[in-house]
Amino acid sequence: MPGVVNPLDQTAALGDWALGRGADLRARLAFLGDLVLALGRLVRSRSRRAEAEISASLDRIGVGSLPIVAVFAVSTGVALSLLATQQLDRVGLPGLAPRLVGIVILRELAALMTGLALAGPVGARLALEIAQVMGDVDDSERHAAGHSVLDRLVAPRILALTLAGPLLVAYADAFALLAAAITGIVVTDITWLSKITVQAHLETTTSTLAIDHAVAGFIKGALFGFVVGVASSWHALGNRPGSRGLGDAVRRAVVASAASVAVADLALTFMFKWVRL
Repeated sequence: MPGVVNPLDQTAALGDWALGRGADLRARLAFLGDLVLALGRLVRSRSRRAEAEISASLDRIGVGSLPIVAVFAVSTGVALSLLATQQLDRVGLPGLAPRLVGIVILRELAALMTGLALAGPVGARLALEIAQVMGDVDDSERHAAGHSVLDRLVAPRILALTLAGPLLVAYADAFALLAAAITGIVVTDITWLSKITVQAHLETTTSTLAIDHAVAGFIKGALFGFVVGVASSWHALGNRPGSRGLGDAVRRAVVASAASVAVADLALTFMFKWVRL
């Protein structure tokens, strides 16, 4: 009868979906295993070529990301300081604003801004480089070429991303905290040139600079760099020849990188709460 759904067809479709997801999961785990082995070979080799590749990648990633990270940090620091001061003033606790802003920046916002900055232009550039190489390889040679690209192209860039993450987080911390402090000093009191007001605000801000807050941010920065590299590489390695395939690979890499940063951030936040960091 038309319009009647066969339960067996539904069961078969569900089974096909489950098998497909299982095969995809196995492929992803195999890729992670190959990547870990490639990173191990890279660290053990200590060749001049590998060191030069890592250094060049660090230079491109770090220097190229400085402007966008600075813009994110300053704008976020100003907005967060204004919002915190306004809301806490309503409950009679405006003096807590610098401490709240400092902790949020150190533990969360600076790392998250860095991760998203890496997921955008850096992740797209990495995916484009890999996809262009894999797009010129025949299907019969893709497996062998994938291992070669993993050692020569992917591993050095992922290691550079992992190292650049904490450095960019420290850079973002400095800009965001400075912008928040200046905004707080100017906004919280009409007599903002008063030395007492400035001193009290700065003392409250510096009291948040505890080592555990900074370490939490640095760990997040390193993990965000790693997951951006893994997500970008995974989607780029599956690229097919043609400009459309290249564009799709880059688009998927950027989306997956941003999503991976968000998931990693949530996971680390819960883990830090569990270990009381």
